[in-house]
Parts: sequence; C-alpha cells; structure tokens
Amino acid sequence: MLQYLGLMKGFFSGLLATLMLGSMAFAQSRDWEGYTQDVSAERSQRFYEIYLFSYRPAQAADLSQKIFNPLTSEFKLKYRETFGQVDAESISYQPANFGMLESFKGYNTAVEAENKKRKSFAEYMTKRLFEHHVDNYFKNDPTMRPVYETKEKLSNINVQVNQSFKFNFRYNLSNNTLDINTLNPWVDSKVTLEMNPRSFGPSTPLEERVWIGKTFFRKWRLQSNVANKDGVIKIESIHWLQARWTTSMGYQDTFKEVGLTTRQRIYYLRAQNSF
Repeated sequence: MLQYLGLMKGFFSGLLATLMLGSMAFAQSRDWEGYTQDVSAERSQRFYEIYLFSYRPAQAADLSQKIFNPLTSEFKLKYRETFGQVDAESISYQPANFGMLESFKGYNTAVEAENKKRKSFAEYMTKRLFEHHVDNYFKNDPTMRPVYETKEKLSNINVQVNQSFKFNFRYNLSNNTLDINTLNPWVDSKVTLEMNPRSFGPSTPLEERVWIGKTFFRKWRLQSNVANKDGVIKIESIHWLQARWTTSMGYQDTFKEVGLTTRQRIYYLRAQNSF
C-alpha cells in the first residue's frame, strides 16, 4: 500500500512538473495580448488616436446670402437710426381696404416728405451694396489692394486722447455722411453730419445729429437722438424680453418753431419680435 501511494505521488509530481515546464515554454513562445516581454521597448512606443467620421460635403451658399448677408446688420442699424426703434410712420404704408381713400386727391406734405426719406434710404442701400462688393474685389485683388487701403485710411481715422477716450472719424461714401464716434467706457455717443447724398464727396451738412445711448443690465437700453437743424429730439427706451421679443417706448418733440419736418409731439409704445 505504501509502495502504491509512493508511486502515485511520484506520478502526480512528474505530471505537475511537466505541465509547469510546458506552460512556461508555451508562454515564452507566444506574446499574450496586453503583456510584453520587453518593458523598455514598450515605454518608447507612441500611440495616436484615430477619429473615424464622415465629412459632410460643403453646401453651396445661396446667392442672396452672398450678396446681402454681409451688410444685414449694418442696414438694420441704419434703418433704426433713420426711422427709429419704433417706425411710427410705417403705418401709412400698411394695406388699407377702404375704397374711398382711393378718391382722395389731396396733397399731404408729411406723407410726401416721408416718401422722399424712404426713397433716399433705398438709394443708400443700393449704393452701399455696390460699394461693399467693389471694396471686396479691390481688397482681394493684389493689383487693386493699395487703392482699397488708401480709401480705408482716408475714410477711417482714429484719434487717441487718452487710455479710455478715443475719437473715430468714419466717412460713409454711400450716403455722404461723417460719423464722429466718441469711444469711452461710460456712454455710447456719436455725432453725424448728414450731407447731400446725391453729391459725390463731402459737402455742406444738411443736418447735424447727436446720438447718446446707454445699455443697462444687458436687457434695457435708453437712447436719444437730437437733430440740431430740424429741431427734433427723440428719446427711446428698449427692453429685451425672452423669446426674442422687445418692448419699446418713445417720445418725440420739437424745440424749434420752424424746421424741416412737421412740428408735432409723438408718444408711442410697441411690442415686437426682434429681427
């Protein structure tokens, strides 16, 4: 019995030794995934992430976007400066379903002046659009770029008074105006000299406007516009609400008995979607 047990013990010991030697030889003959036999070589390896995704083909921009989009913000700002945040006179251009108005042949000087004002603004937009694309062509053409740079230097002049106060003189050829901006950390202010828009180059100012505005808490703005020669002052309060809505309150009055426009006092209140 003891001899049999000794034999079994020797057999299992030999089998275990054989298995251990075989596994060591097999491990040395194969590189297991996630393990290495050379640590120094592994440390010198560099790995890079590869992102696999498909590129969407670039969509061609609409022709109207190429033509008008670069000037959209400028046209909106000029429209508000010309007709106010609340365009009270635009009610005259709303469609009316009263047939009797068609037989009215009277001459209304206020409506005629408003027509000329809007026609002048339309002419400004056309000339400004043409000027913008000509400037863009000159800027990208190496032979014409010096002309563009000279024009920019003459129409845009900065005068630094101190670290927090600067004057910017900006001449607009399209509507023949000169904007004198005072850049300071307190209020937004500007003086505009409006000259004859049909003449080429600076001429005698037809109107002198002073703009002063201030934005509070990023949602409320108070601004004023004074036309010196016409003798008209406008004060507007703008409040930006949620979902792109704004409320506007305004007051317009005259401080001269005679001026270029009709002498009147206007109060207005309007809620509108921000465009």
